[in-house]
Amino acid sequence: MKEPEIDPRKKEYILKFVTALIEFIKANDIEVGSVSKKIDEIEALFKGKKYLFGKLFYNLYKEYGFDLNSFCKSVFIASKAKMIISSTDSTNRLTLLLSPFLNSQKTFYASADIEKTRFSRILKLGRLDEIYADEVYGIAVAIGVEPLVLFEHFFEEAKHTTYDLALKILELYVPKEEDQSQKDTIKDTINLSPNQERILQEIIKNKYTTVEKLSAAVGINSANIQKNIKKLKDAGLIKHIGPTKGGHWEVIQK
Repeated sequence: MKEPEIDPRKKEYILKFVTALIEFIKANDIEVGSVSKKIDEIEALFKGKKYLFGKLFYNLYKEYGFDLNSFCKSVFIASKAKMIISSTDSTNRLTLLLSPFLNSQKTFYASADIEKTRFSRILKLGRLDEIYADEVYGIAVAIGVEPLVLFEHFFEEAKHTTYDLALKILELYVPKEEDQSQKDTIKDTINLSPNQERILQEIIKNKYTTVEKLSAAVGINSANIQKNIKKLKDAGLIKHIGPTKGGHWEVIQK
């Protein structure tokens, strides 16, 4: 049987991702002598690969700590994915939440820029490892969530329920003025320093970030990063889950 032709965009996605990841490593790796070795490892990992699978994309995000949402927008710039237009003008938040999921399959696949036959087979067999990274991105765009939300839902080792995902999506329907008011209250009450605000932002972007990566991103040395982290912990804003190596950060909602 003749192998189906590969969508040229799939090849482009791999090339763009490898290029972006190598540039990220060059710009952010502070270990002397480790850059060229890591670049060789990346190039060897992708040698001969035709598709950029979602699980590999997510595992490399966990290993290197790049901004997954920004990477998706840059790497999958050729994607035709678009948000599903709600079929209701209701002001009811629950109706707005459910409306996109009540559209036809044809609308969903077109909005997510997914090939229906292949993806239907994956769904039927439950083979998450076969989902392409651009498909995860397309679904995220279609339902209106940040890509990281779906990557974590599909590939994080800790089990996530559909209920967890629904809660994250529901957050999108909280009025912006309420959300901003809450942020302003936290900021005014706790009086965060600029460095502490930046550290929080970096942890929100990548919960697997390290002291070294925070130091590079914020522009202060590791000792000062650790002092500010202690203040954020003491204020009850963040906590670290798991071992120092291999664990992750959690931002605590006040």
